[in-house]
Amino acid sequence: FHVFDFCFAPQEKKLMEEIERLKDEIHGCDENVQNRRSNITSMESQIAQSREGFNIYKEKRDRLHDKRKSLWNQENGLTAEIDKLRAEVEKAEKSLDNAIPGDVRRGLNSVRKICKSYNISGVHGPIIELLNCDEKFFTAVEVTAGNSLFHVVVENDDKSTEIIKHLNRQKGGRVTFIPLNRVNAPRVTYPQSSDVIPLLKKLNFKHDYTPAFS
Repeated sequence: FHVFDFCFAPQEKKLMEEIERLKDEIHGCDENVQNRRSNITSMESQIAQSREGFNIYKEKRDRLHDKRKSLWNQENGLTAEIDKLRAEVEKAEKSLDNAIPGDVRRGLNSVRKICKSYNISGVHGPIIELLNCDEKFFTAVEVTAGNSLFHVVVENDDKSTEIIKHLNRQKGGRVTFIPLNRVNAPRVTYPQSSDVIPLLKKLNFKHDYTPAFS
């Protein structure tokens, strides 16, 4: 009996060591599995967050896409409106050109070119471009002012003298200038009646140009 125990003692010890080793290996595998499960849970959370973020950005992209389409539609509408207004301006300019005597029209065009070429400042433009009023007064203004609407307002007589010099040399047409430093506005007394309204009070223009309209 003792001999039998002696024979199996080393083998039992070896088996016990193998069992302990396997237990350690199983424990290591359990830890590895647990770590993998933890990693999977973390990755699933990241995937869920990424999916949520993707959905948010997708919604944002869709909103921006809709906004872009809306802006395109607005741009197309504005472009059409601008084209319409441009056509109306061209039509109005042609009508205005037809209303201006040829030599005066040529003179106004020459003044613009001269001012640009020689960098002449202090030239405010013709009266017609410096005033604004209700459409119902257009005819009254046109009849009252006549060709004076095309007189060019300048800061002082030095400006007009310089421009006239170039006009004469270029034979650039006829222009009448209104130097603001030379205008002496007459004192006008209007009838004190509710039926009388001075046309001047219906015109809108910069205060600096008041002498030219008096």
